[in-house]
Amino acid sequence: MQQETLENKKVTVYSVSQITAQIKNLLKINFTSIHIKGEISNFKHYPSSGHSYFDLKDEKAIINCVIWAGDFQKIKFKIENGLKVVAMGALSVYEPRGIYNFIIKEVIPEGKGELQLAFEQLKEKLQKEGLFAPEHKKALPEYPARIGIITGLQTAALRDILNVINRRCPGVHMLIYPAVVQGDTAAGTIVKGISVLNKFFPVDVIILARGGGSIEDLWPFNEEKVVRAIYHSDIPVITGVGHEIDYTISDFAADHRAPTPSAAAELVVKNVEDVKRSVEQADRKLRLFADEVINNSRHRFDLADEKYRNIQKDILKAKVDRFASLFPQFVQFFNSRISEEQHRLQNRFQSFQQAIRTRITAEGNRLEGLSHRCALLNPFLILERGYSVTYKMPEKIILKDAEIVRKDDELMIRLFKGVVECKVL
Repeated sequence: MQQETLENKKVTVYSVSQITAQIKNLLKINFTSIHIKGEISNFKHYPSSGHSYFDLKDEKAIINCVIWAGDFQKIKFKIENGLKVVAMGALSVYEPRGIYNFIIKEVIPEGKGELQLAFEQLKEKLQKEGLFAPEHKKALPEYPARIGIITGLQTAALRDILNVINRRCPGVHMLIYPAVVQGDTAAGTIVKGISVLNKFFPVDVIILARGGGSIEDLWPFNEEKVVRAIYHSDIPVITGVGHEIDYTISDFAADHRAPTPSAAAELVVKNVEDVKRSVEQADRKLRLFADEVINNSRHRFDLADEKYRNIQKDILKAKVDRFASLFPQFVQFFNSRISEEQHRLQNRFQSFQQAIRTRITAEGNRLEGLSHRCALLNPFLILERGYSVTYKMPEKIILKDAEIVRKDDELMIRLFKGVVECKVL
């Protein structure tokens, strides 16, 4: 900047870079943190640098915008042309070309929350890919022996799941993968938990759970990598996230969705009392069916026997009458043959009776074997034979190794009828 005389006037003359620098300075001072609303157009994102460039416009004007890579990574929803937003940032000048830009630090969708928009965009994307299609859903096992649980280790959700399973089906094996269920690191630990259970601990079913919370609290279950991990799991996954009214994208990809963690546990294991009643009911039906089969067989045998006897009598009588009328001289001969035929038929009839009795006995034995196999399905049968299940109190840990027991530890022994509380001496 210098003073020069132009046509006998002293004026201040700026260079291009000087005036541009001053304009940039003025913008930085007066527009350091402002909010501008408008419609996005000409959006371009460059993966090599991570920076994004677009225009923000309204009916009368347009402004160039930039989002640097670090700030772009913080945006959860997909920026696309036509989206109306409110952007927060600062005005600056690109000095080599003298163009002013809006350097954006934060973008909020106009009319709805950032997370809600991100939820809808990701759900629509994955639905088009077929991740929620019913034909990809795996059936939950009817009687799982090993249950994997992915949730926070010190959460109410885990306590609820353990209480429900221990009450409904004591003795079932549970494998707990302690995951972070809230915050920026949560999605990674959930994905790792699904991978570990699939590769190294082949359980029969996985329960993915956490308690209720805001959409921000539940957001890890809306992360794309979590949803894809659920979809690609070879083990059936049931979600029990939040309360009954809470839905996450993981719920749509899961093989089954439960409204709460407790409800997920109830869907995974059957109540042993209900199973016992079902087995007893099946046993009664089987016995009634066996009795009905035997009675029907006896009735059909009696009818067949009577019909057979009548037919044989008629045949023999007709033969005797014919030969007796045509050949009187052979009457005595035929009487002798009749006696022989009667004796032979009597022997065949006795053999037929014996075969029927043998068949009835074999069917009865088979039905009794089926009844015995049904009885073996009763989960209480092992305890009824004198076995027991020992828990270390107060954690209710099932004991499988005596080495982990110490003197004065309190134990609870579940028998077929009742429990025994004791102390290690």
